Amino acid sequence: LIRALDEGDVSVHLSLGECYRQLGELDGAERHYEHAHALEPDAVGPLTSLGEIHERQGLVLKAHEAYTEAARRAPRSGYARYLLGRDAPKEFEPQ
Repeated sequence: LIRALDEGDVSVHLSLGECYRQLGELDGAERHYEHAHALEPDAVGPLTSLGEIHERQGLVLKAHEAYTEAARRAPRSGYARYLLGRDAPKEFEPQ
């Protein structure tokens, strides 16, 4: 059951991003999550997924920025707040 690629469908890009992530193709995953974010800038899912990809790429500050933006856009999102707190760079953590 193949679904035709619709460039304007956020769910297609989120699904493709997840497929690329599972294959370890982080650049491909990042590209699709960025496309999903561009299509729905207020959606939290693309931002948290981008943060997770950046984290796996070792881009800690970029991941932190994505998590911060996700938590800002959806302050009630427990997952975004969890990611933000869990992966805060050391210089952002209280002493």
